[in-house]
Amino acid sequence: MGTSQYTTSGDSFARFGGDMSSRGTSSYDGSVSTQGARVRLLEDGTLVQASPGGFGGKNFGAYPTSARHGRRSVGMVIAFIVVIVLIGVGVVGVVVARSMRTPEAQVQRYLDLLSSGQASAASKMVDPGIPSEQRVFLTDEVLGATPNRLIVEKIVDMNEGSSSSLHQVKATMSVRGERFSQTFRVVKRAPTLGFFDNWEIRDPLITRIYVTGRNVEGMTVGNVQATAPLTIDGSVRWALLAFYPGTYNLEPELSSEYVTADSVEVVAKGNDGRPEGSEVMDVVVTTEYTQDIREAALAAITEKTHSCVTPPGNLDRDCPVPLQSRNLAVLEVQFEPVSVETVDYEPNKFQSDLSFLIRPNTSGGSLRSVPAVAIASLRLDESASLILDADGKPTFDVSIEKTVSTGC
Repeated sequence: MGTSQYTTSGDSFARFGGDMSSRGTSSYDGSVSTQGARVRLLEDGTLVQASPGGFGGKNFGAYPTSARHGRRSVGMVIAFIVVIVLIGVGVVGVVVARSMRTPEAQVQRYLDLLSSGQASAASKMVDPGIPSEQRVFLTDEVLGATPNRLIVEKIVDMNEGSSSSLHQVKATMSVRGERFSQTFRVVKRAPTLGFFDNWEIRDPLITRIYVTGRNVEGMTVGNVQATAPLTIDGSVRWALLAFYPGTYNLEPELSSEYVTADSVEVVAKGNDGRPEGSEVMDVVVTTEYTQDIREAALAAITEKTHSCVTPPGNLDRDCPVPLQSRNLAVLEVQFEPVSVETVDYEPNKFQSDLSFLIRPNTSGGSLRSVPAVAIASLRLDESASLILDADGKPTFDVSIEKTVSTGC
């Protein structure tokens, strides 16, 4: 019986059967060639093709056609799921990003910087809008050292849902348990990538303080090495300073060892606490002269007192007029000055009461008392600092005037 073989082109395959007997053998290795292609019959009856020169070498890696299609379908499903997940993540990311770019979120971000002690970052985010000399204490070191920083309690966009480019955002906060609030103007700026909104805060959360004090050269906060110099205005010195929310202990730097002053505590709560209609909070540093100054003033008055009863010192115009005579039989101190007091509203002046005895050198001249008051004025330089002598002691200008005229 001859070999019976059929061939087709393209995807057709060989029909076979009787050819096995024509080869003179009843065995079959499971494969047959058709026009340069080799096919194999698997045990489950599936006919597969193994192309010569395929992956891994000739006749290597023959796969079932149905298996290849199944794996391709699974890959497409996985790719589709990945694309869907990426789209979902992207949408969520956009929503989250936009939610973080609202007027309310911008104010929250600014206040979080202040509450965490990041003064420099806060100043970059919202310009304090003041000269550099007033920013001495707007630093991370100063804000980080305050024991009572800002606590944010509530933030509300007063124009939520509005399409306006200007929103009013009210924040309720506290410092050391003292609650206060401030409304921030937040302005819309050009969006990023044309889609993400940008908002700018127009109002910094600072407290501006107008500090004044006599014989005060500067102010230092706690142990922080930052000093704000004071401007001289006559005998008074002043400075405009700014602070972020918190409590601060201001230590005055004094012009002389003869001056004392207590530290001043400032509770900075934004605009809260300042006088109505004012942009600043007034802080007055009260200074006093030490007891050494009073003793020096008393010594200067005593010296002048004795000069006025020692000719020709009595002719000095700073002595009482009744003593300014060359014809006195008696010229002496009746009551010595024993203490000094500060002159009202003139802290650089000290006064003491005393009296003299005089009698004209004429026939019938009577002895009489000349009560007087002595004024010792501290000598100050152009910067309102004490003028000291070669020994480092304060100097005074002393004048003695008659107060009451009595005869005897």
